[in-house]
Amino acid sequence: MGFFFTPLDLILSSSSKLRLLRALHGTRAPMSGREAASAAGVAVQPAQRALADLVAVGVVRRDDTRSQHLYTLNRENVLVQGALGQLFQAESARVGDVFRDLAAAAGGKAGRGVEGLYLFGSAARGNDRLGSDFDVVAVVSAAPDVDGVHETLAQSAEQLYTRYGLRLSVLVLDLAKLGTMHADGDALIAELLRDNRRITGKRLEALLDGYTRKQKGS
Repeated sequence: MGFFFTPLDLILSSSSKLRLLRALHGTRAPMSGREAASAAGVAVQPAQRALADLVAVGVVRRDDTRSQHLYTLNRENVLVQGALGQLFQAESARVGDVFRDLAAAAGGKAGRGVEGLYLFGSAARGNDRLGSDFDVVAVVSAAPDVDGVHETLAQSAEQLYTRYGLRLSVLVLDLAKLGTMHADGDALIAELLRDNRRITGKRLEALLDGYTRKQKGS
């Protein structure tokens, strides 16, 4: 089929084009080719070729100034208004949806002892790949809460994969264990403190500070 019937074949034919469209969708400010390449994480030459294709099919506008070309997303294009816009909006909302589902799972009957829920590992750092584990740590008030919370979160794994394609890996620590591991200089806790993204509950640093102060005061 030709371009008229299947324009998305050309528009979405490479990761460079997809990344550039995502970067342009996120702003209404014109970008130079280098700025768009930098925002999209694409090398300049591949970005220039991709932008030329996107301009040619009408989903990106190019304004020529005396010193440079400036690019904006053509928001009047029907594909941008429809399919492409909806795709990027859904992608943007996906993070919040995942966090809400996990928070709801952790807040169930067996999750009343949950002090906080945190994303860590490659997903939190933004360098995860297809098939990477989606690593989540739950911090609970006391050791007896560990098994129940782990079971509750593990039961949400299938739904998380079905809805979002994420392979959930759960670690549950009670506050005392977390505090001990931190005091011992445990590498996992150092990574967790450095890279975590809070899903629900208090900030991890605040939990540790509160636990440490309580221990010193007792």
